[in-house]
Order: sequence, then C-alpha cells, then structure tokens
Amino acid sequence: MKSQKQSKSKDMPVNRIPKKDVWLVMSVISLSLLINSSGFGWGKDGFVPWAPDSIEGVTTVRELPNLFGKWTNKYPRLQFLIDGLCYKSYISSWEKNPAALQRSGKTERSVLTQERLETLATISRINILIMSSLTILWVYLIARFYYADSIAAFFASLSVTVTVNFVYYSHTTCVDIPSMFWITLGVYFLLKSVVLCKMK
Repeated sequence: MKSQKQSKSKDMPVNRIPKKDVWLVMSVISLSLLINSSGFGWGKDGFVPWAPDSIEGVTTVRELPNLFGKWTNKYPRLQFLIDGLCYKSYISSWEKNPAALQRSGKTERSVLTQERLETLATISRINILIMSSLTILWVYLIARFYYADSIAAFFASLSVTVTVNFVYYSHTTCVDIPSMFWITLGVYFLLKSVVLCKMK
C-alpha cells in the first residue's frame, strides 16, 4: 500500500507541468482568453461601470490615499493596491499635463477626464483578464497534481473556463476573479507542500 502511494506521488508533477501537458493547458488558457477578451469593453466606464461592485477607474482612484492608512472600503485593499500601482505612472504623467476642459464657456484644467478614467478602467480589466487566465492555470495544476492525470486536469480547467459566472466576472472588475486567483494559488501550493513533505 505504501509503495502504491509513493509511486503515485512520483507521477505527480511536483515542480512543473510535464511537457506533454503544456499544449493541453495552453489550449484551455487560449480558449479562456478568447472568450473573456470578446466584448472586453462591455459597460466599461471609468466613472460609473455597469457592474455596481466594480472597482475600476474612479473607484480605485478615490481609495489610493487610504491604501496604507485607515481602510473603510468593504473590499480588501489588495486589488486596489495592484490596480493603483498600475495607475501610478499614468496619473503622475497626467498631473504634469492636466487636460483642458470647457465648462460654462470657461477653460478649466483637470487631471482626470472621462477619457482618462476609461484608460484606467481598461488597465483594471486587463489585470482581471490576466488573473482569470492564471486561475485556469492553477485549476489545471491542482487537478493534475492531485489526480496525476492530464485528462482530469483538462476537463477540470475547461469546466471552469466555460462557467457562466466565471465568464461574467472576467468581464468586470469586481473582486470575484482576484479571489479565485489567490484561493486556487494557495490550494496548489498547499497540496504541493503536503505531498513534498510526505515524499521526504
């Protein structure tokens, strides 16, 4: 019985995906990118996005001063921090070159315009797209690592890829996809550490 467990552990890809599995996982990730990049701009608006819990654009900008202070937002600050780091160079450049706006016949200078906020919203959506693709990778690795079977891993990651909720939230900047990303990442390394300890 012990020898069977040891042989199964040896079959598991502890350090990396076996070369024969690369095309399988890449095909699923490519499908995920194709689905989730289609309609990428649906409801995108740097000021009032279509998803009420979205944190893109002005929602993140408003929280930037509080990232390392007292946090009052209902969502954890990590995704705000990731988006904020990506926003930083753009906002710094815009602060040096405010945009001219016509209001009531007068010219006013503003750092953030609707167009610029939409640029920030696009950055947030790109981050979500990357994290959703990496989530598919972690799901594949978890299934491949646990079952030591590439077909099981393929269908596990494929089932997540085409799930309605996964596709929907991959098109918004809600924190659901980042949550899945960090959870699946944690589960993968937990399984990996447990098996490595047993193999010693």
